[in-house]
Amino acid sequence: MRVAFKKALLYVILLVSITLLISSCSGTAGKGEQPSIPERSAEQAQEENAETDYIYAVGTEGLFIFDVADAAKPILVGQFDTDEVVRDVIVNGSFAYIAEGATLVVLDITNPKNPVKIGKCNTSGDIINMAVDGDLVYVAGGALNIIDVSDPKNPVWIGHCYIPGYAEGVVVNGNLAYVAAGDGGLIVVDITDPRVPVQIGLCDTVRALDVALKGNVAYVASHYQGLVVIDVADPRNPTQIGQYKMEGMGLAWEVVVKRNLAYLAAGFNGIEVVDISDPKNPVRIGRCNTHGPRQGIAVYGNLAYVAEGQNGLVVIDIANPRNPEVITEMKWMNIYEVCGK
Repeated sequence: MRVAFKKALLYVILLVSITLLISSCSGTAGKGEQPSIPERSAEQAQEENAETDYIYAVGTEGLFIFDVADAAKPILVGQFDTDEVVRDVIVNGSFAYIAEGATLVVLDITNPKNPVKIGKCNTSGDIINMAVDGDLVYVAGGALNIIDVSDPKNPVWIGHCYIPGYAEGVVVNGNLAYVAAGDGGLIVVDITDPRVPVQIGLCDTVRALDVALKGNVAYVASHYQGLVVIDVADPRNPTQIGQYKMEGMGLAWEVVVKRNLAYLAAGFNGIEVVDISDPKNPVRIGRCNTHGPRQGIAVYGNLAYVAEGQNGLVVIDIANPRNPEVITEMKWMNIYEVCGK
């Protein structure tokens, strides 16, 4: 009898222990919530694996598409001619959006050897820069224009926000758009309702030309002021917390942020690599001389692709960010901007 009682007691204890173990392992997920994943780790993995098979370059002659499977020997595989200068290009899935003057043009690039124009939408001013988020394209060109491209054959202008200065660069995160507005500084726009975007914040900088975002910090390419670092944790009160000023003839035209590094298209200073581990104290760690007085830049994996204006397209190996090196140059075209897929 006593043995049977002990066996029953041990069974109860074991059952309770298993129940407690299951509860402790499920944690908050048992209450209908998903366990959190470290945001930075996911971001790092995505950035480190970000490469591209094709490069899309735009300029005075329209769009050029290059196969960059061998980055040292890019191969021109497709082209789309335009009547006006194209200042920007972004790619989303099977579509490329190019900025031809004041018009957003939609190209079907399912076959990169034969890009086909399928739609267009006029905006309020010459387009300098664009960002895409889902079915919406945010267009910086004087003002901030918002275009619905859910039907790529019939893109529709749906929203407009007046920007003090001149909207030259834009990046979108969630319900906010961050606009580099020239002499108007960095403008924060609430886009919760994309049909009625509303300016909610401003940080005064000089010649804000481009902006990149990492967490709650915005990095602004600010012409002769170099790289300006702005805390945007409170979007209604963005505050400058750091700055990197370039030497000599350097002018910050564009900025790309990857991990703890900012890559600057720096005019006559070429490409500069800035360590932003401490946003309050950005420090240049590398530089690569190029030829163009003004450039666009895109970074994929260990390569930087640089639009050099009349000096064409330059590919730079940035595997060692302290010593970036040019691996190929194509000087036969006039290129203003570049992006990958």
